[in-house]
Amino acid sequence: MKPFVPIIPLATLSLAMGEYVSAHIVVPLSATCCLFLAIVFLLFAFGSFRRGVGALVSMLLCFVLLGVVRAQLPDLHLLPAGLLEASSALSSRLQSLISGSGLSPDSQGLLSAMLLGHRSELSSHIVELYRQTGGSHILALSGLHLGILFGVFNFALLRVLIYRWRYLVGSLGLLLIWCYALLTGFPVSLCRASLMLSLLVLSEMRMTGHDSVHTLFMSAMILLLVSPSMLYDVGFQLSFMSVLGLILFYHPLVSVWSTRQFFIRWLWKAWCVSLAAQLGVLPLLLHYFHSFSIFGVLLSPLFVLLATLIIYVSLGYFLMSSLGLGFLLRGLAENLIGLQHGVMSFVSHFSFNRVELAHFSLSQVLLTYAACLCLLPVLHALRVPEFQTRGYRVAMFFRAWPYLLSILLLLLTAYLLAD
Repeated sequence: MKPFVPIIPLATLSLAMGEYVSAHIVVPLSATCCLFLAIVFLLFAFGSFRRGVGALVSMLLCFVLLGVVRAQLPDLHLLPAGLLEASSALSSRLQSLISGSGLSPDSQGLLSAMLLGHRSELSSHIVELYRQTGGSHILALSGLHLGILFGVFNFALLRVLIYRWRYLVGSLGLLLIWCYALLTGFPVSLCRASLMLSLLVLSEMRMTGHDSVHTLFMSAMILLLVSPSMLYDVGFQLSFMSVLGLILFYHPLVSVWSTRQFFIRWLWKAWCVSLAAQLGVLPLLLHYFHSFSIFGVLLSPLFVLLATLIIYVSLGYFLMSSLGLGFLLRGLAENLIGLQHGVMSFVSHFSFNRVELAHFSLSQVLLTYAACLCLLPVLHALRVPEFQTRGYRVAMFFRAWPYLLSILLLLLTAYLLAD
């Protein structure tokens, strides 16, 4: 049996390494291209005759050099300028539609941010309120918003018109995904989500299944090839690590506890989604922003639920306004937005809500991520078994104590480095 090698994640990391090296070390482009071609021929030789470690190393070197070459061609734009201009024009039209909706200024600013990614319409008070309560991800276009909008299509069509019409329905889904990305101006986080969802739809069309980790790294690779500067974009890093946190931690967290009550089970799963995403971005948040919101994790399911209702009700309001019936949903949209602002305003009054750190270095980031990875075997040991015996929790804890000790030592080292 051949060992499993994660080709796509390794290739993506090699590409990012090449782009990082090119930003710090001056490498002549001509020499890089010659070396790239030499490695390609070497890869062909290994792949044709002696497949194995040599072929893998040659392929990874190819991606490192590809990253170096791509980083040295910053003026090479893979997206046509006309496409970006059309995106800006369409986005301006939708912005004017929201501005003329008759909603309050705060409601218009929130909808502009949640639907189009235009945060310039938001008041500084609202932006600071969302930042303090850990709800800034609601304002930034991401997979959350795309999932909310695409959820109706997925439920209405992909689950109804199956097998025979899957290519037609899948093509329509891909068209809708990238039309929305076009309307919003192709922001980084939404492009990552659009690529991942597109790969998922393609796998459903071919009925081949998909691997979440490979899908995530493939979308990151495509984005880095389109724009190497995204590697240093904080939004790209946070978006990528939040999804990686979901992939790594969600199922282990959910398996720790279970219940038969539907609402409590849904609430537990929603909270596990929030916690898994926060584990993925926590070290980066401390490194870049030196703060972290406790209530942002605890109340994230409520924020996501309110955001979902606001988006659906607002879209219904705009649709009915075109028919002269917008007054039926206007009050509901205003009340939902007011409720979300009220909850965040209430939470912001608690002084212990935010954890502030003056400095959080790169070494502390790496140690914190190592501690998070040590948490995985702990969660695996504490999962609820199919047949529960007396004292199984205690037995699982003693199986997990070396990893718990490793977590404490890593966090203690990160704390000492702060001094």
